[in-house]
Amino acid sequence: MISETIAKRLSIYDSDILRITQEMDSLSKATIVLNEELQKRPVIKGTNVSTQEQVVGMDERGIPKKVRTQTVNTVTLANPLAEQLKANNDQIQIYSMQLEQLRLDKKEVAETVRTEVAQRAPGFIEELEATLKVISQSKISLVFYIILFCFLTFLELFVLTIKLGEKKCDYELIVENQLHLKKNLMEQTAQSVLVRK
Repeated sequence: MISETIAKRLSIYDSDILRITQEMDSLSKATIVLNEELQKRPVIKGTNVSTQEQVVGMDERGIPKKVRTQTVNTVTLANPLAEQLKANNDQIQIYSMQLEQLRLDKKEVAETVRTEVAQRAPGFIEELEATLKVISQSKISLVFYIILFCFLTFLELFVLTIKLGEKKCDYELIVENQLHLKKNLMEQTAQSVLVRK
């Protein structure tokens, strides 16, 4: 039983380690691509275009003449991929810590399971298996349990034979009377429903 539990837990640890390793590998590949892209373009140039209206004079009716002018400014910004690269590196660090913890737990799984089993109170099945093991290995125990079984069986038969000769007690009479009353009530209800139909 302990070896089966250890094997199950080891398989769970192996599947978790495999899953985290695969996620970490795919994230590492994406991080390498991001890093190469950042080395090529550490900054991004952007342009700001602003439009303004300026008064340049008056026409013959006295209405001001307006001219639109556009101003183009070139702005240098940090590449937003740098934030993604930092987030990827942080996640890789988290995966590394999780893998390390899983490997440590996997090393101690046998000891952990044995401690849990030792602290657990034995159940009925364990008690029965232990009793059968003792009976099968010791003839004295087998004779004792056979005598005990026969004694309890004869005791139960003795009680039953005493009960056969007795009259019904008040409690049994009350229960029978209640059952009889309920049976009559149900029959009357069924008949009244059939008459209405």
